[in-house]
Amino acid sequence: MAGESVIDTAGVRMERLGHARLPAFLAFADRTTLDSLLPLRATRRPAAGQTYLCALYRDQVIGCTSWYEGHRHDYVGLDGTTARSTGVYLCSSEVLPEFRGRGIGGMLYERRLAECGGGGGGAPAVSIEILGRGVPLSVDDEARPGLVWHLAHDFVVVGHSREDDAGPVLLLRRRRPASASARAEVQSVCDTNRAAVSARTSRPSLAHRPSLKSSTSMGPV
Repeated sequence: MAGESVIDTAGVRMERLGHARLPAFLAFADRTTLDSLLPLRATRRPAAGQTYLCALYRDQVIGCTSWYEGHRHDYVGLDGTTARSTGVYLCSSEVLPEFRGRGIGGMLYERRLAECGGGGGGAPAVSIEILGRGVPLSVDDEARPGLVWHLAHDFVVVGHSREDDAGPVLLLRRRRPASASARAEVQSVCDTNRAAVSARTSRPSLAHRPSLKSSTSMGPV
């Protein structure tokens, strides 16, 4: 397609940001719209406590995602009360426009989940907010691929953001044996939340995009 680069995805590497890659990463950051990279763009240094994962192709940074560990994440639960998750908080992700539609976003998501401790029964809680459109559980069009990916990878909707966009908050559901009644209850919640998300996507997008949300389109992931 016009404007897209022809690449061999077998040559794409995932790598945590280190000092040697900082110049290439800064060049990438200057092209992106990620609010989660605002501190780095301002100081030209990685933000304290934020871990960055880069997608590299021929030594060019073509995509990025990041996360915080030990983060206290407050949100509005499904029952309307304030809830909190303490653990890993997944930030927004982006792939440069000319490299989208090749599965690189999915590669970033999978590697991020593996590296941030998202597997195993003793791992920390993992949460993410999806950009909404001003109605609880609504989803911005550009954030929809991220929502679909996370729902397909054991994340469940547990509430919505306290920010103005009110997008869904997802938690990673731990893989452990469950009773038939527990599995049925989880499935019911998932079905209800998917229906709610789908029904509330007709509102106009908000101009304000909160700083850490999973909001930027990466094309099909």
